[in-house]
This record gives sequence, C-alpha cells and structure tokens, in this order.
Amino acid sequence: MSERKYWLNLYTGATWEDRIKVGVNASSYKEKAWNRVKKIKKGDYLLSYITGISRWIGLVEVVSEAYKDPDNKLGGVEYPCSIGVKEIVRLDYETAIPVTEFIDQVSFVKKMDNPSMWRVHFQQSLRQYPKEDGELVVKHLLNAQKNPIKRPY
Repeated sequence: MSERKYWLNLYTGATWEDRIKVGVNASSYKEKAWNRVKKIKKGDYLLSYITGISRWIGLVEVVSEAYKDPDNKLGGVEYPCSIGVKEIVRLDYETAIPVTEFIDQVSFVKKMDNPSMWRVHFQQSLRQYPKEDGELVVKHLLNAQKNPIKRPY
C-alpha cells in the first residue's frame, strides 16, 4: 500500500447535515471534481472542514477507489463522483475545532508572506495536504473526540 495522503474535504452546514442524514459510507462530489477524486486512494484520509464556521469537524478513511454513480443526489443536486469511506471522527458544531486553534502550526501558513491569508487554502475541496499538516489535523481531531471542548459557534 502506498503512503497515506491527506485531503481537505469542505462542507457547508447544509451539505454536512445532508451527509449525516444519508449515512457516512461515501463521500461524493460534483462532476467537475472527477479528476481530483480519481487521485484519492484506499487508506487516504479526508479531513472534514465546515466553511461557514471555519472548524475541523471530522475525519474519514477512504475504503474504495473512485467510482461514478449518476443517480447520487443530495438536496436535489447531482454528486456523481464518489469514493467509499469509513468514519473515524465526527464532532458536532460545538466541539468542532476552530481552524485558528492551530493554523499557525500548519506548514503552508508558515510559508505565506501574509499568514492572515490562510483562508485561500479553504476554497476548494480535495486539496492535498502535506503529510505533516495532515497528521497535525488528525492529531487534533482525535484529541477533540477524546477530550471535547464546547465552544459557541
């Protein structure tokens, strides 16, 4: 098996709620994401992030290769590009981790001329993260699952 890769997986509040309603056995994307979806392999991690509240909220492990399901819809929107996943961490909105908790430790922010521009890295799903950044996010998610801290959002 190849080395695990880490991928940013963006949600809005509505798409997160839809995901929970239908179950967590697949992660699905619009057709335009197909080339990125095909790069994700079994064993990779998807780091779930809620855009509206800027928090890390979950972690899933990829358990299948990419596939297409033309009938897959959420909220009336087609999401035909999918990968099978297994949930490892699911936090709620209050216990989700604000991105600002450790954003200064992330390598891409350390390399930025203007570190306050970190938001540009949270504009598109399936951005691959460097291994050290992915491991950092996973560490914080696992810790938040064991030791939840409630924060208003």
